[in-house]
Amino acid sequence: MKKNIRKNVWIIVIAVLIIAVAIYISFFTGNVPAWGYDYCRVDIPCEPTRGDCDWDRDCLTNHCEKGVGKAYGYTKNLDICTCPDGKGWNNSTRVCEPCPAGQIPDSETFVCVPNV
Repeated sequence: MKKNIRKNVWIIVIAVLIIAVAIYISFFTGNVPAWGYDYCRVDIPCEPTRGDCDWDRDCLTNHCEKGVGKAYGYTKNLDICTCPDGKGWNNSTRVCEPCPAGQIPDSETFVCVPNV
């Protein structure tokens, strides 16, 4: 009986250590799960359609839209990096800019696409 208790205690200790190391790595390296509530940060800004952001400066687009997560298949209170109205995401320059004539921002990716 005593042997089983010691074995169970060691299993618990090892599990706690594994969890502690995972938390430490995610906190200090910025490797938090996508769509986690700390995913977009000033030091690791997100591209459009990523979240969760808290401030405009958490986004490469400099635009954090509040409470639109449901439109992207996530919880409604998740805040998402988007391009401001009328602007599209340019993958080459990595900024939001007005779309060329005859194009509009795609509603899911924000990349400029032909207006058909």
